[in-house]
Amino acid sequence: MEKLKLIAIKDVNIRTGKPERNDNNLKGVIFKGVKIEIDADRENPIKGEFGEDGNTNKVWYKDGNGDYLWSGGFDIVNSDLTISNSDQSNSEEPREDFQTFIISSYDKTNYKLTKKIDYNLEIDSKCILGGSKGDKVKIAIMDHPIPSFPFFKNPISEGWSGGEIHDHHGIFMAGLIAGYSWNEKGIEGIASNSQLVSFPLYIDGFFINDDDLIKNLKTYFKKNPERLLINISHDWTSPSSKLENYFSELAKKHIVVASAGEDKQLLNDDTIQWPASIENIISVGALSKNFMNNNPNPKFSSKIDLLAPNYEVASYTHLKSNPYFLDNGDSCATAFASGLIANILAIYQDLNKDQVLRYIYELDLLENSTLNAFQKLNLIKPTL
Repeated sequence: MEKLKLIAIKDVNIRTGKPERNDNNLKGVIFKGVKIEIDADRENPIKGEFGEDGNTNKVWYKDGNGDYLWSGGFDIVNSDLTISNSDQSNSEEPREDFQTFIISSYDKTNYKLTKKIDYNLEIDSKCILGGSKGDKVKIAIMDHPIPSFPFFKNPISEGWSGGEIHDHHGIFMAGLIAGYSWNEKGIEGIASNSQLVSFPLYIDGFFINDDDLIKNLKTYFKKNPERLLINISHDWTSPSSKLENYFSELAKKHIVVASAGEDKQLLNDDTIQWPASIENIISVGALSKNFMNNNPNPKFSSKIDLLAPNYEVASYTHLKSNPYFLDNGDSCATAFASGLIANILAIYQDLNKDQVLRYIYELDLLENSTLNAFQKLNLIKPTL
């Protein structure tokens, strides 16, 4: 057996059970351009009765999950015995890094996109998830209220009314997670098939008090007891003991993802933002390139679960006149984490917090000590 590094030269179907194409064994898709690594025995290749699309190439690969991938959909990129199934004369030029791509996609003067941004295609670990887009996963956005613009595949429901909307923050995070584009210039979120619920922290522009928030959450869950994925791209400076206790219990029943802070904030337990500091909540921080340059081997607080490069990214605003905007920070990192987790939960619905994190850690993500993380949209496992 040898390790083969492969790159998909077309969208490749993931087949379960047998190395063959039929109507009942399609598990997912590895998209064109995605790189994977598998164990393979080229002396004794896996042969099916047919290849995909009736192709005469009948050789298949078996991935780490025991599923089958047609070899004709890949080039081998790590072998002295080079095997190419692609037409090199038509090979695409390498695209710019992720941040450059986002900046070049946005017209700051007119607040418009010049091309489509599909965050599901950008996230570096999507191939392991079989093309999942958060199908049937319900995600609560605990943030500013979200307007009912037609930017989502599924209608957004309200946990309670937020009244007049004064800030873009809620819909910005919603777009990163579940935006949906009907044309060639729009935002596609990481989990665009998911269903969003708005849990407003602001009512008519004013921050909700702790007692009212607890009351609204209890009322919602009494009527809707199903488990949610809850994104909290927000923090509290002085939560009441009531709210602390309620959120601790909330995190035992639901998958809660919250913003932990940026750069130096992430190094010490006492500077991690609340509620990300709660034990059962998945905490997400953001790292700037300057911080990583100056701190090549940082040791992070044990309260940090996930990190992401602090990119400037594009998403929606609450203004119809200026529908798109650029923003950054740990809020965006948290939204990306929630999107990826939604894709995992769409396949494995019953995972708890620790199982979700274990799954993410096994996605072969880059370590935080390498600046290569800033080339793509990565989630990063922290060093403790």
